[in-house]
Amino acid sequence: MKPAKITFKNERISQKLEIQFLTSTFGGGTITNEAGQGSQFKNADPETPIRVPSIRGQLRFWWRATSGAWSGSLEEMREREQKIFGSTSTPSSLSVSVDAGKVIPQPREIYETNSGQTSIKSKRGSEGLCYGAFSLTPQNKDIEKNHKKPGSLNDLTNAPWDLHLSFTSEYAADLELALAAWIAFGGIGGRTTRGFGQIAITKAQSVISVSEILSKVSAKGSPFLGAIVPAIDPTNLVRFRSNQSGDDLLNEALSVFSAFRQGSDIARDPGPKPNQPKRSRWPEPDTIRDIQKRHSYGHKPVHEYAMVRCFPRAAFGMPIIFHFKDKKSGDPNDATLQPKGEKKERMRSPLQIAIGPDRTVTFLVLTAPRPTEVELKDEKQNITHQLSEGDRARLATRAPQVFTDTDPLKAFFNFVRQQKHDFIIH
Repeated sequence: MKPAKITFKNERISQKLEIQFLTSTFGGGTITNEAGQGSQFKNADPETPIRVPSIRGQLRFWWRATSGAWSGSLEEMREREQKIFGSTSTPSSLSVSVDAGKVIPQPREIYETNSGQTSIKSKRGSEGLCYGAFSLTPQNKDIEKNHKKPGSLNDLTNAPWDLHLSFTSEYAADLELALAAWIAFGGIGGRTTRGFGQIAITKAQSVISVSEILSKVSAKGSPFLGAIVPAIDPTNLVRFRSNQSGDDLLNEALSVFSAFRQGSDIARDPGPKPNQPKRSRWPEPDTIRDIQKRHSYGHKPVHEYAMVRCFPRAAFGMPIIFHFKDKKSGDPNDATLQPKGEKKERMRSPLQIAIGPDRTVTFLVLTAPRPTEVELKDEKQNITHQLSEGDRARLATRAPQVFTDTDPLKAFFNFVRQQKHDFIIH
């Protein structure tokens, strides 16, 4: 019988992982002009397309989501987090380096303009990607007057790259679980919650599978800090299989999400063409019309929503910018919905969209604090609003496929099961 291997507390463990991007990345934001306004979109840095600080940030987040949230207090979590990832006064136990010399970023165009360069539309087969990367589109006035072009995603899938990790054995279990969760559910770059920058291990290496991640997290019980720190809830997810892969699979996943949020005859009234739906069946636009006491001739608040003031889409993250195209005809000014409180302009979406190398899609909802109050800001006023569930029965009269539960996130899962019922992974 072989004797058990003795591991010393401060023994260093090294790992080298070969990684490949599965989906295009959402890169760097905008370059500002002299007036301080965004004028064009950054491409990936050709010298360092994969940055070590980004990877460390992802590992820190997923450590919290798989281990840190089970600490007995915030102080205990922060103390252990500093020992692993370091702080201004504590050296890090984790070393990270990258060898990505063969990765050459290429633009991934998902929009196209008309011949006169006065309008932009999604390329065929990229509608879902465009929904997830909506902020790549310039404002209409910039398209029409200045012929601004939309930004592009960054394709880094042309070659694998090496990730080198080194850490002390004391934190091995924590970091191996965080690493597996990052690879399974996270990514690199912007909008990783929507599946951009998804990665996978290319070779058969000892990385924990999705089912093992969920099993290990489930064995920990309920996270003590789950109401404060986003954490994985193994019971709060839905998965389906597909015959697509890569960006095509992400496009399929985001198309399901887009249909729930704004699909014709689902979340919007049908129009003359499938791509020209009419008014939204969500209550937020009419809530804002009621609050501002104004509406255009064709958009009087509908009877079913007359007594329902609520913002259910806040559950998917904030801020939300509401743009009314008929402002000149009497509709409200543009308004922004955000969590109430100082320095609380954003709420990270608890919904994580991920694809796998095995052609699977995972919609995962992390535990997260949900605000009880939101602020609706427009050009003239700030209004505090209690974040209520609303009257689901009344809302369902307009959008029965959307309002199947008082929790919008659970209602979305119901929608996924309905749309992909033959391919759901049980």
